[in-house]
Amino acid sequence: MTTIHGLSSSKILPVYIKYNSRTFYASISDVNRCHELDYIATVRKGIDIEPLHFNDNPLDHLLFSSRFHKDNGANEAIQITKKIRKKLRIIGFVTDKEYFEKEVQLYRDYKQIIYYRHVDLERKKELFSNAYTLLHMINHDEAFELDVIEAMANGTL
Repeated sequence: MTTIHGLSSSKILPVYIKYNSRTFYASISDVNRCHELDYIATVRKGIDIEPLHFNDNPLDHLLFSSRFHKDNGANEAIQITKKIRKKLRIIGFVTDKEYFEKEVQLYRDYKQIIYYRHVDLERKKELFSNAYTLLHMINHDEAFELDVIEAMANGTL
């Protein structure tokens, strides 16, 4: 069985099609399914919230946590942050280098807009539990994101 988290590139689709009749495919959401493949189930993402730290007295900075791609709204989060004059902590990994360089990296100033790259679990828990709010600015159909659950479990609005 193979769980497909969405197609990272159309170049991989022929491989999935080749094995379509010989393997079982599951999707993480109905939105992420490719109509050319047969799926046996949708298995939604899960998360253990027990180790997360609920903080009912967060700091006043905002948080953006996602991969850097035009569909995930990092630039929109930056523009909102600049307009309301708050600090923004950004964590994530680059999947679209051109977008990151033109729409995100340009605004990093290490004072108001701070980028931490991909962080370990302890640092992520700290950033989430101390953030006032999570800016989740997606520009695509998405059934579910773990960052939203992590934010709520940590007390982030």
